[in-house]
Amino acid sequence: MAEEMAENLGRLGKAVRTEQSFESLIELRNVLADAMDSSDDARSIAALSRQLTEVLARIDELRPPIDDGKPLTVVEQLMERRKNAS
Repeated sequence: MAEEMAENLGRLGKAVRTEQSFESLIELRNVLADAMDSSDDARSIAALSRQLTEVLARIDELRPPIDDGKPLTVVEQLMERRKNAS
């Protein structure tokens, strides 16, 4: 478990340093999940759960939309937003 957490922390640091927001959130999600798994303290688990919920929501916001199993292009995403806005 400790090796897995150290690995996730290393990937998190690399993603953050390269300014990759989505990848950073994915790695942060993994670090939070590992911390929850290794904790026996109810307060810590509750705080980590709140943080994890926020990170998961942000991941969902940034995840590229998928249409028929293929990610939408930027143009398709803009067209979809315009359609939904009207």
